[in-house]
Amino acid sequence: MALLSPSFIFSTFFYSILFSSSVFAGNNTQKGIQEHFSALLHLKHGFNFSEKASTNLSSWDLNDTDCCVWGGIGCDGDNSHVISIDLSNRRISGRIDFESLFRLQSLQSLNLASNYFNPSPFSPGFNQNLSSLRELSLDWINISMQGSEWVQALFLSVPHLRDLSLRYCGLSGPIHSSLSKLHFLKSKLDLSNNNLSGSLPSFLVNLSKLEYLDLSFNSFSGPIPSSYGNEFRNKLGGGLDVIHNASSSQLEYIYLGNNYLQGMVSFIFKLVKLSSISLPFNNFSGVVEVGSFQTLKSLFSLSFR
Repeated sequence: MALLSPSFIFSTFFYSILFSSSVFAGNNTQKGIQEHFSALLHLKHGFNFSEKASTNLSSWDLNDTDCCVWGGIGCDGDNSHVISIDLSNRRISGRIDFESLFRLQSLQSLNLASNYFNPSPFSPGFNQNLSSLRELSLDWINISMQGSEWVQALFLSVPHLRDLSLRYCGLSGPIHSSLSKLHFLKSKLDLSNNNLSGSLPSFLVNLSKLEYLDLSFNSFSGPIPSSYGNEFRNKLGGGLDVIHNASSSQLEYIYLGNNYLQGMVSFIFKLVKLSSISLPFNNFSGVVEVGSFQTLKSLFSLSFR
């Protein structure tokens, strides 16, 4: 009887392990996407929509189990997890099934802008954790909450956000200090066109990595805090030359139009990464030397009126 060589035994053992691992991984992948398939169908069930206006949702079909090809859905490289949902501007009404939404634990980007949800996205059901979420856009959704309510809901449920847009959401009151705990905010913070009020929060200066900050068309009042090195546009009295340490700012875009800002505008020349500046309809004064713009090497757009 011939003896099996050690190399043959090792090779057989190795490929057996490899095959078992592949089957196990495949089963896990299938299980993960099936879980997301079920969660998305439950999420859809709470929506009211027109088949014509919401073509994305129309493709969410029980008979098509590959949810990675559904409209508005993005999956990771091996199609094992849903990582993005974009249902913006689809004239969707109804409710958001939060229990189903929070089952999508791999979700990184969520865009539900320009729809008509009731109750709002930050209702009491928004109380679990989506720690993977990096981008959230809820523009033009009627949230109508005071600052302490929506800010704390964000901090508790989506603590790792990098990009947040809540334009035209009916937000009101001062911005709660919990917003400063969203340490990962980097790409964008857009809270423009709301009813936010009070003084401009000094704690926002702690979000030092922000590239885009928009607080325009609100009702903030008072001077810009002297601690600011990269802060922006509102109905603020007082000059902008109080800004310090601006050279360390990561900001690339400044839009300060349609406010009550006063004083000199020389602070912009310290924001060396700026590529676009818009300052119309304010009360700025003083003379700006054309040569000063040489410090802004990346500048391609400039508007004073």
